[in-house]
Amino acid sequence: MSYIVFNNDQDTQYKDISVSIRETQNGTGNAVEIMFPAGVKAVVNTSGFKMYSNEGKLFKDFSSYKTLYRENYINMDDIDTEGYMLSNDESVWVDPEPTKPVVRFTITNGELDGKVEQTVEDYSELEIPVVNPYENYEFVAWSPEIPESGEVEKDITFVAEMIYVEPLESVKERKIAELNAIQQETINNGTDVMLSDGTVQHFTATANDQTSLLGLLGMIQQGMTQIPWHCSDKEVGCQFYSVEDITSIVNGVSGWVTMHVTMFRDLRRYIMSMTSKEEVEAAYYGMPIPKEYQSEVLVSLFAQQAALNNSEG
Repeated sequence: MSYIVFNNDQDTQYKDISVSIRETQNGTGNAVEIMFPAGVKAVVNTSGFKMYSNEGKLFKDFSSYKTLYRENYINMDDIDTEGYMLSNDESVWVDPEPTKPVVRFTITNGELDGKVEQTVEDYSELEIPVVNPYENYEFVAWSPEIPESGEVEKDITFVAEMIYVEPLESVKERKIAELNAIQQETINNGTDVMLSDGTVQHFTATANDQTSLLGLLGMIQQGMTQIPWHCSDKEVGCQFYSVEDITSIVNGVSGWVTMHVTMFRDLRRYIMSMTSKEEVEAAYYGMPIPKEYQSEVLVSLFAQQAALNNSEG
């Protein structure tokens, strides 16, 4: 244990005092921290002091520490203690300027034109950067919303929220792929065909069906008169069809495929000519195709269909 004695008060011993050396702010000298025991009020003395062991042996001479460097000093490790600091170079503690909050701006999928890091006291002083979105992106808003005014209380970052804006050509490609899938499904589902006995059966038109039907024509060329095939009804087994009926089935399926392939290709040309995403998004399979986008084949197919409908009517 030890005690200290101030140079101008040799008769008073202050025991259980904590003494620590600290560097001054300006770095030109040292400061000594004097902390009194918990619950004991600090006695400020600027005459210098000496530290002794309990046996009265001089331990350290602090006579040059005569400037009150920092008073009302509280050691944060023990908030129940009081103390102060003395310097040996006449320097005194200067409270640092309060740190101002920093406002930052950031962005992805774009660039900011302006100061992206600003130190201001009020939001009204901000110079908000200009947002320059990358291609196919659009600026939505700042997150969080930037106040028009008010004290900036802490560091904060504002993020430019962006959304992807699908370009027109991409919308067209997506729509065409969507309609192509519908076309393929429509073709595969097949069509009705009236047979020679007046009955109507439904026949699918998948790629395998189309290949197989061509093979049936080969059987006819070989002189076969009863050709095995099947309708789309899974509960009905294969059956023999006459040459006339097989020819009707092949022609019906072939016409079905030709109609939808031709119609899709012309619909695709029509979609590619559209100038707005709204117009493209509204397109659907089977929609009317303006005459200027109808190929001569589609015009002919429509005419044949109209004539057939009139004859049946």
